[in-house]
Order: sequence, then C-alpha cells, then structure tokens
Amino acid sequence: MGTVGPLLRQVRKGNEISIEKVSKDTKISPRYLRAIEGERWEELPGPTYIKGYLHIYADYLGLNAKEVVAQHLRETIPLITPSTPKKPKSKMYLIYGCILILSMLCIIWFFSKTFFQEEKIKQEKKQMPKEAITKVPLTPGPKLQQSRPLGLSEQPATLKVTSIKIFPATLRMTKIFMCKDVKNREPIEPGEDFSIEDSILIHCFTEIQGAKSPQKVRHVWYYKDKQVMTTVLSVNGPRWRTWSKKSISKDLKGEWHIDILDPKKKKLAFVSFTVD
Repeated sequence: MGTVGPLLRQVRKGNEISIEKVSKDTKISPRYLRAIEGERWEELPGPTYIKGYLHIYADYLGLNAKEVVAQHLRETIPLITPSTPKKPKSKMYLIYGCILILSMLCIIWFFSKTFFQEEKIKQEKKQMPKEAITKVPLTPGPKLQQSRPLGLSEQPATLKVTSIKIFPATLRMTKIFMCKDVKNREPIEPGEDFSIEDSILIHCFTEIQGAKSPQKVRHVWYYKDKQVMTTVLSVNGPRWRTWSKKSISKDLKGEWHIDILDPKKKKLAFVSFTVD
C-alpha cells in the first residue's frame, strides 16, 4: 500500500474532521473519500478524477496538493525505462530476393523457349519430303563497272609554260627552265608542256651570273595572282645555279607565275604557266 491514502486519513483524524464533514465541504462522495484513504483506486471513476479529488482533498486538509498528487503518481505509475527502438529490418533483402527470382525465371523461360523452337524446327525438317527441298544454283551477276570518284577528271591535266621574261640587272639571268627534276646541278627533262596524272613536283631552274659576293635571290610563286610560296636561295659565286620546286595538283587549274627577285626585290625574271 502507498502512503498518500494513510497520510490523508491521519491528517483528517488529527484535525477531528469526519468523512461526512469533508464530503459536505468538498462535494466529494463519502464513498470516494473512503476509497482514497484506503487506496482502492479501482473504485474511483478514473485517473483524471483521482488526481482532481486528491488535489481538492489535500488542499482542504492544508497539505501541499501538488506534492500529494505527484507522490500518488510515483506510487501508482511504474517507472518506464525507455528502450532503444528496434531498427526496422531493411526491406532491401526482400526486394533483392524478388529481383533474383524474377531474373532466374526469365532465364529459364528464354532457354526453354529457344530449346523448344529448335526442336520444332528439327521435327518440321524431318517431316518435310525430300522432293520439296530444291537447291538453286547460284549464278554470278553482271560485273559492275567501278566509277571514278566525283570531281576528278578522267584525262590528265597539262602544265604549259606560256611566257618567260628576263629583265636587265646587275645580276644576269643566263638560263631559266621549268623541269621535272635537278641532278648534279643540271635540269632533268626541261620543257614547256608537262602531263599531270595526279600531281607533279615541278622545278624552276635558274643560272645567275655577275654576283661579286654572296647574295640572296627569291623565287615567289603565285596562283591566280595570289602568293602561295616564297623560296630564298643563295648565290655564292659569279656563276651560280639554283632552283625552287613546288608540288602542284591537277585540280589547281588556272594561271600560275613565278617572280625571280634580286636582293633588292627587283625582278630578274618572270615565268608564267597554266594548268588545264
């Protein structure tokens, strides 16, 4: 038994107050007052009423009502130690299991379907009469002529020298040729017309006299009056042979020319040619 009920009864009797007097003053039924003093809490309406009656009764007797109610709660409500909530088991295992089962079923279905289809084809072949199978000989079709790539002419182009001019100067131009190559400082296959199958490495060969000291000359190549290459060449003697060269594709059709300039960039010679 707790201490709240006996405490209230002891204080009431010590003040020589009857149950009937307390009931009349507090409006609490005598039956409920006796149940409180006897701590028969099950005879009272409920926890809320119990706390209210205790508060009124304790205050009537001059006690600390809040402390009496708190003591009653400590005695009647057991301490509940909060337990660590269990972590819910992850549902991922269930999901993974379902995925695995579905995958296995799909694999089994695929292989079984393939197997039965192959068996069906084999059975159909066995049941097919031999006369129904006719071998058709393969005959070669007509040979297709290979076409040339678009944009390329079937005929080779021609490089044709159209003009050569030599200008008077201190450095004298004594020889000038367009040729296919230079060996041992001599032009190879010089000429005025050159066939271009795809491209040609054309040389501009020159012989210069009159240099009293080492000097520099320039071969400046133009395509359609636009400068495309400049070659600086050394002249290291009074009679000196030197040359420049350029690869020209047959697709670069039109007017070409070469300016040969002395150290002061004055013209020593001029060569023009076309690609058709």
